[in-house]
Amino acid sequence: MKIIPKIILPLVLLGLAFFGFQKLKDMRPDKEGTSSTEYSAHAEVIEVSPSEYAPGVESFGTVQAHFQTTLTPQISGLIVTVSKDFRVGKIIPEGTTLIWIDERSYKSLLIQQEANLAEAKLAYAEEQIQAQQAIEDWIASGRDLKKASDFVLRKPQIIAAEAKIESMMASVRKAEGDLGRTMINAPFDAIVTSRTASVGNLANEQQPIGSLVATELVEVRLPLTPSQSARLDLTQETKVTLTSPTKPGHEWQGKIARIEPTIGESQTLTVIVEVAEPFVGEHLSIGLFVNARLDARPLPAALEIPEAALVNDSYLWALDDDNHLVKLFAERLASESGNLFVRLHEPSLRPPFRVIPRPLANFKLGQEVRPTTRP
Repeated sequence: MKIIPKIILPLVLLGLAFFGFQKLKDMRPDKEGTSSTEYSAHAEVIEVSPSEYAPGVESFGTVQAHFQTTLTPQISGLIVTVSKDFRVGKIIPEGTTLIWIDERSYKSLLIQQEANLAEAKLAYAEEQIQAQQAIEDWIASGRDLKKASDFVLRKPQIIAAEAKIESMMASVRKAEGDLGRTMINAPFDAIVTSRTASVGNLANEQQPIGSLVATELVEVRLPLTPSQSARLDLTQETKVTLTSPTKPGHEWQGKIARIEPTIGESQTLTVIVEVAEPFVGEHLSIGLFVNARLDARPLPAALEIPEAALVNDSYLWALDDDNHLVKLFAERLASESGNLFVRLHEPSLRPPFRVIPRPLANFKLGQEVRPTTRP
């Protein structure tokens, strides 16, 4: 009796295995259904049609000063006063006095030079009188005046006296200039970018006391590729909008002022953009990195697509009326804000085109795809 279970149990297990194998075989799809089930895929599609777009040309650069000066005294002396406006970040109008240097020695020198000039004028007047007296004495002696030497007629002495006056006048002008240089003024409307002068410091001709940047304009140099340049008018009418990741939420308007005469090694053209009143409101600070958008010519008959839709920079995947994959060969025209603008080369479909914005790497020409529309 114990032998029967040992024989029956293996037979039962073998029967169950055979039954399971048959069920799995029946569930397997036939060959005709394999291609439609195995190779079909789901993909999001977007509908696009050719239209005219005007994406801007994008570039970048760093803000530079239009005028910048380093203030250096032209005379030496003790700094006695520093203006309260001479502070970093302060905006000052042209002509603002920033520091005063002790003027007493320069006033004294001016008075001395004026006295020397007065003495020179007196000496010149005396020489003229003596020359006139020499002429009268020569004529009174009965001699021919034409035979009198220049020295006897005191002509060289008069020339020397005139030269002395010119020299003293130059000395007076220099003394007046030095006295005026005891006050250092802003040469233009400016913002203070640095200052080293303090009351009690000794100013001299080799030591800068600060630096200023003009507030009228700032400049940004923008490199442009040949394809970018071809889309621009490069005139002062071209609108340029600047933004910076350092100061999000702010933008500044500029215009193309001029074009650099030389081409870079990478064949880039550089345009110089000027921004007026850069320190009114949110400052367009010197040295700030900025992104630039330049208004460009419109692109006719272009498609706007996500950047990921262009495969190998040469074609798009799209669906025909039967939801099979078709390649649409395209030329990149421009990009803006993560989107591309392309123009199709002899498309085999009619618009609107159902383009796949995120194509899969294993897509194959003619493959069936079940489309889903972007909400």
